Amino acid sequence: MKFTVIFLFSFLLLNSCRPPQANDLFQAVLWMQTSPEYQAQCLQTYDQAVKLLPQAVADTGWLAALEQPSCDPTLPPAVILDVDETVLDNSPYEGYLIRNRQEYQTESWERWCQLAQAKPIPGAVEFCRKAEQSGIKVFYVTNRKANLHEATFQNLQKTGFPLSLGMKSILPKTTSSDKSERRRQIAGEYRIIMLIGDNLGDMAGIFTGSAISVRQEALQKYASNFGRCWFILPNPAYGDWDGALFGFDYKLAQEEQRRLKETRLRSF
Repeated sequence: MKFTVIFLFSFLLLNSCRPPQANDLFQAVLWMQTSPEYQAQCLQTYDQAVKLLPQAVADTGWLAALEQPSCDPTLPPAVILDVDETVLDNSPYEGYLIRNRQEYQTESWERWCQLAQAKPIPGAVEFCRKAEQSGIKVFYVTNRKANLHEATFQNLQKTGFPLSLGMKSILPKTTSSDKSERRRQIAGEYRIIMLIGDNLGDMAGIFTGSAISVRQEALQKYASNFGRCWFILPNPAYGDWDGALFGFDYKLAQEEQRRLKETRLRSF
């Protein structure tokens, strides 16, 4: 009995003192949380978008959404932004996963969202306020589920984001991660002049859940939109770029996902 107690104590002590196990999120999250380079990329993206707002409003043919190839020029202008890693910083959640040696789970993710403690991405609040001051409606199209609608509203509100349409300013996930239908819904009443996100699916449905080759081809096809009416923010932690590496089969064990990722790695 005495030996068993000593063994268990030693085991717990060693495990509590050992460094965190290797986690693919580690470097990415540290970069997002600590590097001026990450902040600079966010700031320059939003700064460029702000500078183009007057031109986009004045040019009634300026359209951003593929779901809106043409529209009534009298429609009021609007911009659409993603939420996570576009306007709100969720890196503390990834930090929690790393420290606690856990993988993403819906329960822990929703617990974080319900806290409504995410801080704004650099430059995001200023851009959204400038848009509203210029008479442009701001919409937040997110793949957070509907049960997080209220918490998301509270988080955006307390961090200073404009929500002139109240809860209707936020369009949560419905039955699909593809945001095309929600963009189409907004396009029925507004002229969409800019799309901003951290995932190319925030720009067009062709990028959502598609193979790497399809995403690359679409990137070339729509390259002229970037820096004009499409703006992409850096996110090395997660996204469709990551899922495409293992065929979006999230049921695969982490070890198998990593093995498939390594097959994509170029070397000399």
